[in-house]
Amino acid sequence: MKKYLIASGCSWGDPNFISLEHPDMDCDWSKWPELLADKLDMQVINLCKSGQGQEYIYSSLIEKVLEIPKEEIGLVVAAWSTAPRRDYQLPIINSKNKIKWTSDHTDLRGSVEYWISRSMRYYYSFQSVLENLKIPYKQIQLVHLYTGYLWEELRKKGALYTKQDAPELDGELYKYKKEYQKRCSETIVNSPFYNKINKHFLNFNKSEITIDRISELDKHPSAKGQEQIKEFIYDRLG
Repeated sequence: MKKYLIASGCSWGDPNFISLEHPDMDCDWSKWPELLADKLDMQVINLCKSGQGQEYIYSSLIEKVLEIPKEEIGLVVAAWSTAPRRDYQLPIINSKNKIKWTSDHTDLRGSVEYWISRSMRYYYSFQSVLENLKIPYKQIQLVHLYTGYLWEELRKKGALYTKQDAPELDGELYKYKKEYQKRCSETIVNSPFYNKINKHFLNFNKSEITIDRISELDKHPSAKGQEQIKEFIYDRLG
């Protein structure tokens, strides 16, 4: 029997992804978990779900890993989302003992320092559990940890955009951006987990890959972009 590749993440790997910008578009192409499993000759369990954050990704993977016999697992991949998201569970109406995951786009209860520190705890905890179970794994920061929230804040402050990731900033907005990035970077390097997270953590955002997007409006990966993500992970499995 083929071993399982178990993956979780957000919309970038969601097998049921629907483009909000192009609702009539057929996005039923294979996502990176299916593509990677096929290349590794494994069967896939794709838990990726649009809109979800770190708590869902962590919880869905740990629960699934504990459900399946260890010898049947070939690889577990956590594709981490953006830090500000807040995940929680709700009961499904008219269903006994059934719950569903949902999320808030931004956790209004915290600061960017809190969101990043929370993410770092999930990274280290995930690594510790999988190391203890002696199950092969990879972690990947697939979408940027904090810049999405930064762009939203800059929009609120009046930034003009030529495209999503290239705002035209005047003096005060540029200063705000640099201070925000400094706060985020310092939170990461000052985390007690920073030097504990090992070589199995991959940062897609620091790669030189220019991912192929659905469109200028929808920055999610296209079919070609999914292939690029698959190759990025595969080339770094070691």
